[in-house]
Amino acid sequence: MRSALFVTLVLGLLPHPALSQVVAAHGPEVNAAVGYSYLNLSQAPSSRAGLNGADANLSVDFRSRVGLRLDVGYARGSNVLGSGRHADVLSYVAGPVAYPIHYRRWTTYAEALVGAAKVTGPIPSANGFLGAYVNKLAWVLGGGLEYDLSSSWAFRAGPEYLHTLYYTTPTRISGQNNMRAVAEIVHRFGGRRR
Repeated sequence: MRSALFVTLVLGLLPHPALSQVVAAHGPEVNAAVGYSYLNLSQAPSSRAGLNGADANLSVDFRSRVGLRLDVGYARGSNVLGSGRHADVLSYVAGPVAYPIHYRRWTTYAEALVGAAKVTGPIPSANGFLGAYVNKLAWVLGGGLEYDLSSSWAFRAGPEYLHTLYYTTPTRISGQNNMRAVAEIVHRFGGRRR
C-alpha cells in the first residue's frame, strides 16, 4: 500500500505533457510620447491667444482597449493681448484612455484626464494690465488617431478640450475654455499594441 501511494505521489509531481504547456502571460504595455502642442487660450474679457509648446505623456495599457495616461504639457505665447506680457500654461493631468477601434495600422483613442494647470498671463485692469498666475484644477477631454510607423514607433495626433481657471478681473477667477491640438511621436516599449 505504501509503495502504491509513493508511486502515485511521485508521478503526480512529475510534469505531465498535457499540463506542462505554459501559456505566455501578458503584462501591461507601456508607451511614452513627446511632441508639439498648440493651445488656443481663452483670455479676458472675450479674447483668445495662440500659444505654442510641447506635450509629453506616459501611458500604461492594461488591455488592448484601456489604460491610464499621465500627461504634462507646456505652451507659451508672447505679447498677449498687446500687453507686452507673456502667457503660459503648464498642465499636469492623468486619467483613463480608451482605444475603441483598431484597423490595420490605425488606432483611435479617447481620453478623460484630471489634474491641475498653472496659468500665467496678463489681467486687464483700469491701469492697463497686471500680471498674475493661478494654479488650480484642470481637466482634458480629447481623442484622435495613432498610426503605426513600425512595431515600436507610432505617430499620434488629435484635438483636446482643456478646461483651466484664470482671472477675468483682478479679483475674480473663472473657467477658461481652451482648445489644444497635439502631434506626437510614440514609442511602445515591447512592440505593437495587441
